[in-house]
Amino acid sequence: MKLFCTVFFLFFTIRVAAQQDHGKLSTLLYPEVYLVIDLEKEQELPLVEVMAFCKDLELGWIENDEKLVLYKVFPTGIGVEKYSLDIHEALIENPRLKPVFIKMYGREYLPTRYQAITHLGKYPNQY
Repeated sequence: MKLFCTVFFLFFTIRVAAQQDHGKLSTLLYPEVYLVIDLEKEQELPLVEVMAFCKDLELGWIENDEKLVLYKVFPTGIGVEKYSLDIHEALIENPRLKPVFIKMYGREYLPTRYQAITHLGKYPNQY
């Protein structure tokens, strides 16, 4: 009887724990995390200003025909959220840089339009 009660108890506790909401999915388990920022490319925005912004925040950048892509490669997911908040604050302080979006991707889920980032390495645009 004790064995039956123990198995019965374990069965329901495991089911409840499995159904528990653990919050949003995190990028913590990915081996590399890519923080990608698409900026609107404007004629009056000098590239020197973008380069200085990237140097201050240790970002890499790729120039495309219609937009600029800023990125940072993290070896693990630790610290990505805090760093992205710092970038949000820096973008708010610099109104000339207009982000289209800011997203984080695991290496496996990086869209094909950003695959060039993986070939540039972790230390892009050495100044």
